Amino acid sequence: MPQRKKDERRRAGSKAQSGRVSSAAEPRGAMNRLMLELKQAEEKYRNIIENIGVGVAMIDPQMRILTLNRQMREWFPDVDPAVKPLCYKSFNDPPARDVCPYCPTIRTLRDGQVHEAVTDTPMKGGVRNFRIIATPVTDAGGRVVAAIEMVEDITERQRAAKALRASEQRHRSYIELTGQLGWTANAAGEVVEDLPAWRAFTGQGEEEIKGAGWANALHPDDRERALEAWRKALATKSAYELECRVRRRDGVYRHWLARAVPLLDEDGGIREWLGTLTDITDMKRVEEELKKSEDMYRTIFETTPAATMIVEEDTTISMVNREFAVQTGYDAKEIEGKKSWTEFILKEDLGRLMAYYRLRQLDPEAAPRNYEFRYTDSKGRIRDVYATVSRMPGTKKTVLSLLDITDRKRNEESLRTIAEELKSKTHAVEEMNAALRVLLKQREEDKIDLEKRILASMKELVIPHLRELKKCLTGQKELTRLQILESNLQGIMSPFAQKLSLQFLNLTQKEIQVANLIKEGKTTKEIARFMDLSKFAIDTHRARLRSKLGLTRKKANLRTYLSSIME
Repeated sequence: MPQRKKDERRRAGSKAQSGRVSSAAEPRGAMNRLMLELKQAEEKYRNIIENIGVGVAMIDPQMRILTLNRQMREWFPDVDPAVKPLCYKSFNDPPARDVCPYCPTIRTLRDGQVHEAVTDTPMKGGVRNFRIIATPVTDAGGRVVAAIEMVEDITERQRAAKALRASEQRHRSYIELTGQLGWTANAAGEVVEDLPAWRAFTGQGEEEIKGAGWANALHPDDRERALEAWRKALATKSAYELECRVRRRDGVYRHWLARAVPLLDEDGGIREWLGTLTDITDMKRVEEELKKSEDMYRTIFETTPAATMIVEEDTTISMVNREFAVQTGYDAKEIEGKKSWTEFILKEDLGRLMAYYRLRQLDPEAAPRNYEFRYTDSKGRIRDVYATVSRMPGTKKTVLSLLDITDRKRNEESLRTIAEELKSKTHAVEEMNAALRVLLKQREEDKIDLEKRILASMKELVIPHLRELKKCLTGQKELTRLQILESNLQGIMSPFAQKLSLQFLNLTQKEIQVANLIKEGKTTKEIARFMDLSKFAIDTHRARLRSKLGLTRKKANLRTYLSSIME
């Protein structure tokens, strides 16, 4: 009998030792899995932001720039986030003196809500318009610690799909494994033996931990839950596992994973309990950071204004954002993991896009990064989109951001139609103008020819008779009138009179006659007698001539000016 008891104790000790090794390995495995998930999540969402079609910036409460993604760096190449410059100075050229009045980010930092605004941003190439959606970033306590700006250049929509290649450089490494505490309890679940490691951590005395006294070191909010789970394990003789917070001797609470298994005797009764305590505070912190990171990147992914999807190597769509569902008319559950992106593409464009896709699988840099294509939404409508495509580094996955340019394409088509109609009408007008020019030229030639014939007839048929008539008249008054008639006719036939009347259309026939006599050197008195007018009337005509010829405020001689017209 004594030998049998010794063997039983040896086997129990062996099982306990095995349990300790197993218990120690499991948290390390869990930690490694969490670290792998964290890295994968970080890489996935970081690549999404790097290859999405809009700009992303992170701004702190002092309006300093913390990070910029690739798109923002392309728009603002002189901005260096490493020196944390003020956003309103860095994004404006010339720099603004204070926060822009339309800034949605300052409102988000103040009230923790999502805000949106369209900017008028002065830049080197002129004023550009950006659509900014500001989303808060909070810490574990719910305080706003930064704002994420989703920026879309809406000045030139045809290049908007170059947008969204966000960059969040947050690499975390939590690979430190914590130590473990071993403990035992009797069949009733009471601590009866001293636990030096537990006392060293909690600062409790040996007698304080006896029975259920150890529970006094637990966080008040976790204490009853832990005891209830312990009572249930005792009643069911089942394994015990619980996460709780334990107060360290300096008053700081740390997260622990408590595990225990019953050691049974040959009759199936509980002989004692063997357990471990593993400090999982760092692992919990990693989980919180992972959740925070996933929430942040998922927020960016979901709130980006570009329809975005992640495509697997076999063309299956594994993930879409809210805008993609809105644009296509499909619910995300109908798409993710169920549809291939090729199902949406118009047949006429599918061959070209598949060629790009195969080429990208061989060499990501060989295929075009931006191109246009058409797809059919859930209602059968054809949509035109401008795509930004990129491979996620280290994977066979592809990120596609789609900007809906359907309205723009329709407008371009309408403009082309209008341009063709305008071109046709312009051509018809030009032909009509050419015909009118020919007709006007012919009329002008006819007019000149008619004037020449009239002048020739007057010279041949009228002037000779006037000269003969002057020889027959003896009365001075009749002779004077005849001279006036002859002078008027000569004035009409005079090239000077014709040129003057064409150059100054507002001159009367009487003023042209006076100008002709002035040019010939006649005095006011001679002109008055010749035209049978008063001297005052001739002076009035001279004044009107100077005014109409633009000589009122000039000292130019009227006769000299009139003579220069024929030169």
